[in-house]
Amino acid sequence: MSRSQVTGKEFVLRCVFNDVSNMNDNDMRFGTVEEYFNVPWIFQIQRNNGNLGIYLRCTNLKDQEMWSIFSELELKLVSVYSDTRDQKCKIDMCFGHDSGKFYSSYGWSEFISWNELETSFMEAGSITVEARVLINKSIGFYTPKLMDFDEKMMEYSDIVVLVNGQRFYLLKKFLAFHSTFFESLFLGGFYEAKLAEVPLYDIDVDDFQKFLEVLYGFPVINVIVPINKLTLQQSEMLNACAQYAQTGSQKLTREANYVITEVRLF
Repeated sequence: MSRSQVTGKEFVLRCVFNDVSNMNDNDMRFGTVEEYFNVPWIFQIQRNNGNLGIYLRCTNLKDQEMWSIFSELELKLVSVYSDTRDQKCKIDMCFGHDSGKFYSSYGWSEFISWNELETSFMEAGSITVEARVLINKSIGFYTPKLMDFDEKMMEYSDIVVLVNGQRFYLLKKFLAFHSTFFESLFLGGFYEAKLAEVPLYDIDVDDFQKFLEVLYGFPVINVIVPINKLTLQQSEMLNACAQYAQTGSQKLTREANYVITEVRLF
């Protein structure tokens, strides 16, 4: 099991709440749990003293080992008339454990007045809310390794790739065949080709582990593929995304399409 500290991942969660016009004061409604980056998320709304409260909840278990998700959160109420009238609020925050306290949800109890909600954001009793979350760092999440690239692979390797202090024992030509990034690095005349150990910067250890597992044919896209300079330049990642997108699963299709769209491979 590897402890991951994930950086720079973003997702958008959207939810339509129906029959909101019939909510009484203090009534609460919940959306559907959706999983992003292996973490479950859910919307909550509440009618609160003439206002609408909107919250995003992380339903990861409170009693499991210490974990934290440091993120930038933007909550939006989508206007039925035009995007220029969308109501937005932003905050930097931490889900999970932070400074000895536990936070499972963030939001605003007075996001918008009920009168303005009915006038500009409600259609046939329904409203649409949206959350954009940028995860800057997450700590304490464990992902099982599907293949080891540690010292046990030393006799089968000809290069050591160093990522955040962790050594991966690999084969230059295998990496170069599957990735134009490594093709340039090892076969393009750069000085790194002569080194016994090559450091990679600005790459997360767990991300690189998953990248390698995809190259070796393991189905790891359902954990969500990291967007970085490595995945931008190799075909296996795209092929794996496309295969999962064809499964028809809403979650897998959404995540695979996210990878494909973000890297502009199509």
